[in-house]
Amino acid sequence: MKPSIEPDDRLYQFGPFCLDAKERVLLRDGRLVPLPAKALSTLLALVLSRGHLVEKEALMKEVWPDEFVEEGNLAQHVFILRRALGETTGSPKYIETVPRRGYRFVAPISQPIEDNAALTENPGERITSSKITNQLLADLQSIAVLPFETLGAETQDEYLGLGIADALITKLSNLKRVTVRPTSAVRNAVKHDPVSAGSELKVATVLEGTIQKWDEYIRVTVQLVSVQDGSTLWAEKFDEKFISIFAIEDSISEQVAAALAVKLTADEQTQLARRYTENTRAHQAYLRGRYFLEKRNREGITKGIEYFELAIRIDAQYALAYAGLADCYGSLAAYDVLPPKESMPKAKEAALKALSIEPNLPEAHAALGRARMFDWDWQGAEQSFKLAIDLNPNYATARHHYAIYLRCLGRFDEALAESRKAEELDPTSADRKSTTAGTLYCARHYDEAIEELHEALELDSNNVVAHYYLGRIYVQKARYEEAIAEYKQTINLLGKRLELWAHLGHIYAVSGRKDDAQKVLAELEKESNGAYVPSYFTALIHVGLDEKEQAVEWLEKAYLENDLNLMFLGVDPMLESLRLHPRFMKLLQRTGIMHHLRGTMHNAHEEETGLSKDKSFAVRMQR
Repeated sequence: MKPSIEPDDRLYQFGPFCLDAKERVLLRDGRLVPLPAKALSTLLALVLSRGHLVEKEALMKEVWPDEFVEEGNLAQHVFILRRALGETTGSPKYIETVPRRGYRFVAPISQPIEDNAALTENPGERITSSKITNQLLADLQSIAVLPFETLGAETQDEYLGLGIADALITKLSNLKRVTVRPTSAVRNAVKHDPVSAGSELKVATVLEGTIQKWDEYIRVTVQLVSVQDGSTLWAEKFDEKFISIFAIEDSISEQVAAALAVKLTADEQTQLARRYTENTRAHQAYLRGRYFLEKRNREGITKGIEYFELAIRIDAQYALAYAGLADCYGSLAAYDVLPPKESMPKAKEAALKALSIEPNLPEAHAALGRARMFDWDWQGAEQSFKLAIDLNPNYATARHHYAIYLRCLGRFDEALAESRKAEELDPTSADRKSTTAGTLYCARHYDEAIEELHEALELDSNNVVAHYYLGRIYVQKARYEEAIAEYKQTINLLGKRLELWAHLGHIYAVSGRKDDAQKVLAELEKESNGAYVPSYFTALIHVGLDEKEQAVEWLEKAYLENDLNLMFLGVDPMLESLRLHPRFMKLLQRTGIMHHLRGTMHNAHEEETGLSKDKSFAVRMQR
């Protein structure tokens, strides 16, 4: 069916939502739902054709009449709509996807209302634009700081755009009444206009800007934009010498707080004005370090270490640089780039040094929590994560790692609560949703985990963590060919990572392809002659071959290596066949996991936690 968006003064009600066709706004229970203009046009076109299939091509022509757009653009706006409407992939209540054809609006719609006075609490009162604006002010204190655009930038200055945004995010995160999206959420948003970016990130305001640098001078132009209507709430231009970059950052953060109508406490005023260094060169090196660390790959992290160390050489009391260094070394261990025994002590040392300078630095407490898990100090790790979150409730990374900590100890409900909060703070991150799926996987809720991963892949079809976990889940469901396909897709995206080859070897073993499994074992042994190969990987293949003694022997070697994979000993379904092995039980005791574990030795898992059959668990999972 060909849609048509004609001028319309009516209101369309469906579920808790009301679509105002004239004002082009969507309300939920009387409160504004921020959406970009094209997403609203898409929704209106579908609503006007309710019950009928709207072909993709016709829908694109209606919403983008004078532009050439690809299907991916339409799919992204439909995804934004589904998130706003609270839909999940497997159970559409409002928008149905007809594969390879288009979309259909399937929800019942109340008789279109000509007079919107009926929607207000007082029958004689109409909803007006001013009322909507006033309504939005209640939610105004949420913000995304987009990477600044570097105009005419030399290659060596590209770091400034993300670096300054990251510095402002750090400052604004000290305002506990303001929800600030983390750097990980905004790093790819620079390609979008502020209203679309704000809608995707579920915030009421967006801070964007441009940077021009020449010789020793810098020009920063910045504006705070309302997502509701695209209006500018505040704007400023700074022309200064680069050595005044601190003053620029201070001024921007203070004026943004004022524009958001935040009444600052004395402590918040101090935090906004705090500078972790007064040395411009050290600060530049730190910003470069953050820029490379955010790439989250081997080369970026290695480069990040170089710049954080440079910042420390320039200013030995730069606490943030030590925290960045701790994050880098923790990531190198997590990515199996360096042996944990080499990298994690360095991460711990850097985190402790940062805290000796700034005891209330949340980034350092979170990094220390990861390092304490490496030491099997479960109680100390939890204290560090909780303190990091208490100091900065907006710190999505701390909640992410705390969720993993809770998962390791079988505290699945708590883990889901933390990962859901991390998703709220970082709503466009496929990694955050994949973390939630990882907890569901360990809780043996495979179907729910698959649904979560499909949502992650809607956000990013090339997300390696999502493909990785799909592979693990398909193994548990004996869907071996699909599991192999997911791992091969991950290898195509990441390259030949030993962990992925080890998992392929495990699949070959459990699916009866024992010769192929032996070939992977031989490949791992060959690689170990010149590189670090975690013993845990070899153990996985022996588990698949049902060679329990060899598997436990390699897990014991992994314990001597302080392999971070052993954190999941008590909850990983892949190790189910070893649960009752005496040496495996001893490993659980040596790692301290047994003392903290909450009923996840699988048979006990169902009886003690009730997760497998407790219908309320599905409710507790909801956002």
